[in-house]
Amino acid sequence: MSQRSASELVLELNGISKSYPLGGQVSPVLKGISLSLWQGERVVLFGPNACGKTTLLKIALGLVEPDEGSVCYGFEDPYRHIGYLPQNYEASLLDWRKAIDNVSFPLEIRGLPKKQRWKAAYSLVDEVGLSLSPSELHKYPFQLSGGQKQQVALARALIIKPKLLLVDEPFSALDISMSSIVNSQLLSVCESTGAALLLVSHEVDAALEIATRLLILSQRPARVTFQLQRDEIESLPLPELRALVRSHIGSPMKRAATPQGGL
Repeated sequence: MSQRSASELVLELNGISKSYPLGGQVSPVLKGISLSLWQGERVVLFGPNACGKTTLLKIALGLVEPDEGSVCYGFEDPYRHIGYLPQNYEASLLDWRKAIDNVSFPLEIRGLPKKQRWKAAYSLVDEVGLSLSPSELHKYPFQLSGGQKQQVALARALIIKPKLLLVDEPFSALDISMSSIVNSQLLSVCESTGAALLLVSHEVDAALEIATRLLILSQRPARVTFQLQRDEIESLPLPELRALVRSHIGSPMKRAATPQGGL
C-alpha cells in the first residue's frame, strides 16, 4: 500500500468473501478480497465472466452484505457520497419520469425544490459534456436511445458530486465512438472533483484508457490474482498491455453471457 495520508482513503474492502445458494448447495463467489481505493484513483476490475465482479461492486455500495470481511469508507454518510451506474442502467430509470427528473431524483430525495434540481441537472450536463440536449432531457426514457439512457443514468450518479463512483460495465452496449465519449466524461469528473472510481469492465481497450490501477480476478471463488500500477500501465504499449491482461484471465475477454445485472 502506498504511503498516503488517511484522509485520502475513500474505500477499504478487507477480506471480503461471499457465497450464494445454488442447487441446494453453497456456491462461493468471492474469497478474501482486499482493496484500498484512494482519492482520485481510477481502479478497473477485470475477470472472467460471472466471477463475482458485480457482486463485489454491490458489496462496496452496501447493496449486498459480505459473508466475511468489512467495508470501510473514508467519509461519513456513504449514501450521500456514492454515485452508482449499474450494468442494467435502463431498468434503473423511472419510466414515468422525464429524463431531467431521473437525473435530479437524488436531489429530490434530499428535499431540494424542483427549480434547484433542474438547474443542477442543466449545469451538470454542460460541465461534464453529457450527450443530452435540453429537449432530450424533457423526454421520457422510452423515447430515448440506449446510449441516451446511459447518459441519463450516468448524470444521475454524478448529480450528487460523489466522492466514490462505482460503475458496472459502462462500455458493453456501446460502439467505439460512444465508449470514447463515456471514457472522457468519467475521466473529466474524476480529475475535476477528485472522485475515486471503481469500474468493472470486459472491454479491455476502453477501460485501460482510464485506469490508474488494474486488478484481475480469478475464476470463482474470485481472488485478486494480478495487479498493475499506474506507471506500469503507462509504460506498456496497448497491444502488449491487452495481451498481458488476457493472459492472466486465461481466455479471451468476451462480453458477459450472464443476464444484465451481473454476478
